[in-house]
Amino acid sequence: MPNIARLPIAAVGAAGAMLVETSEKTGSAAVTGCAAFVTLKAVNEAYKVSMGKQSGSFDTDEVANADKQRDMAVVGIRLHVHSKTYWPDALVVQSAHRLKAVVDMYAAGIEDEAYNDESTLIHTFLTKLAEPQWQEDITHTEMQPLIDRLINTEQTFEQLQRKRAVTSATESEILAATKQRKALEKAIRAFMQYAEAMNLVNPGTVWYNIVITIRQQLSEIERGHRTGGKTAPDDLSKD
Repeated sequence: MPNIARLPIAAVGAAGAMLVETSEKTGSAAVTGCAAFVTLKAVNEAYKVSMGKQSGSFDTDEVANADKQRDMAVVGIRLHVHSKTYWPDALVVQSAHRLKAVVDMYAAGIEDEAYNDESTLIHTFLTKLAEPQWQEDITHTEMQPLIDRLINTEQTFEQLQRKRAVTSATESEILAATKQRKALEKAIRAFMQYAEAMNLVNPGTVWYNIVITIRQQLSEIERGHRTGGKTAPDDLSKD
């Protein structure tokens, strides 16, 4: 399944709109009537409204982008540790499994939280990783650069908050932009997972065409934003 965390903020809305349009074009009640699609369509509409109210606010865009960067840092750690559990070196695999237990407990779903709650959870996660018993495992799995990236992106996010005198209106815009972007990413993931599950259960049906179209369109969306200079990090590949 394509990794939604790769998409720049500007591409998330395009992805949501594409999924809604692709699904509605099927004319299938099984598709447009499923709970995952109904939720996706509603959240996509709320996202568009939220972005419209943003009115190009620099502060809102800046904070939303900083939040996106730390989201990708968290996802990067999860994917990295998961990949190391399949490493050919048994020592690395053992360390990865120990760290995966920590990551699953402290970092699962962090990126879906409201931004202040996310900061609290990130600090708790980083504090846990800083404990002495994990340092050898972190070394074996070469995870330190990813931890440093998370530390830096979280610090950047907090610095942006501190340097501004946020008006209540701007605060509301930032909350809405962050909340709706996270909600849309979550709804997109849920619909894609549902479509792929239905394709496995009912191969060769409308779900197959949806899954193939989604993969192709998301690749084109991501490639288009990379070409436009909004490059997603190359260390994130697949969920």
